[in-house]
Order: sequence, then structure tokens, then C-alpha cells
Amino acid sequence: MDLLILAAIIGVIACEEYKHVTLSSVLKLKSVQSQIYLNSGQLSYQTGSYQQAVTGMMDVSDLNSYWQVLAKDGADTQRGVPIKCGSIVRLKHLGTKKYLHSHQVRSPLTDNQEVSAFGRNGKGDGGDNWYIRCDGSVKFWSREKSVKLEHVDTGMYLAVSGSKFRGAHGHFEIVGVNNKNSPSSNWRADAGVYYSDESDEHSEL
Repeated sequence: MDLLILAAIIGVIACEEYKHVTLSSVLKLKSVQSQIYLNSGQLSYQTGSYQQAVTGMMDVSDLNSYWQVLAKDGADTQRGVPIKCGSIVRLKHLGTKKYLHSHQVRSPLTDNQEVSAFGRNGKGDGGDNWYIRCDGSVKFWSREKSVKLEHVDTGMYLAVSGSKFRGAHGHFEIVGVNNKNSPSSNWRADAGVYYSDESDEHSEL
């Protein structure tokens, strides 16, 4: 978080030459259809797994929408390596250090699969792994193109259900859906800190 806050204070803007999402980059994921940002924080589900809730927020300034892209569970993360389409990654929530997670638990508001944030002391499990699915002949996760995140264990796709939580102002339900063609499962890398190699980083906030 320190690097991100520093970048925000000094107002560094990313160079457009950095087209790919790379390992260790910190970013916001934005729903192409609804313009909602993937978010998490101190809220927990009151049903299902009771784990830390993952929701969607419209507020572009919310710092709880930042996630770090890491290699799959059990693998080393080599900073600055472009992520190939079809690769398995994890997304670690920057504020709480928990991982984007899913499992065969019903989502709280709709008949879909629950998506939560899971882990302790920086450690999670295989339920934190997600395939990066790109369109057509695209070879790498591009900041200019939408992608889908397919949960490795269950085959569900990260999506916005469109339902809002009562009592949690502005929070939308995030779920796993089995329809890979659903427009609600298209995501795009947005503002963040993007690494190109071990010695360089560029920010767009």
C-alpha cells in the first residue's frame, strides 16, 4: 500500500507503452458492463461461508478496490512478467492481504456461487486460483482488452450479479456464474501500479 499511496500523492501518470498486466502489478478490476469495481474490506458475509465479503463498488476513489496480481498458489511470483492468457493467477486484496476466492457455496443474494476473500498471514489455498481467459488470438492479458476470470476449482466465472446489499451502502453482489458468455463476467484492468521489470514501475491513478 505504501507505494500506491506515494504514487497517489505525487500524481504519477503511467506511460502508455505499458500495455500488459504483469505479475506483482497492483490494479483495480472494472466490470465492462456495469462499470463497477471489484472491492473488499472489513465486511463479512452473514450467511454461507461467513468469510470476508467481496463486493462491487461504483466509487472510483475507494482504496479498497486495489488488488495485487500474483502467481498461482504455491508458485513464485516473478515481478514484471507479462501474464499469458490461460495462465493461473491469484488476486491479493491490498488492504486486508486476503485472496480473491470461491467455492461451492451459494451466493448471499442470488442463486449463484459465492465469491469471498480468504487467507491468513498471506497464505491461502487452491480456491484462490483463477484462469485468465482472453478473447480470440490475444496472447497476453492486455490493459486495453477485457478478460474473464475463471475459477480453477469450480469452473465458474467472476461476475457482477446486479443485486445490491441492504445495509451496506453502494455495495453490489459479486458472484461466480457458469455462463462464460455472460456480459457481466467481462473485466478490464484499470488504474494501478504496473511493473515492467525488477527496477521499474509506472502508475495510473
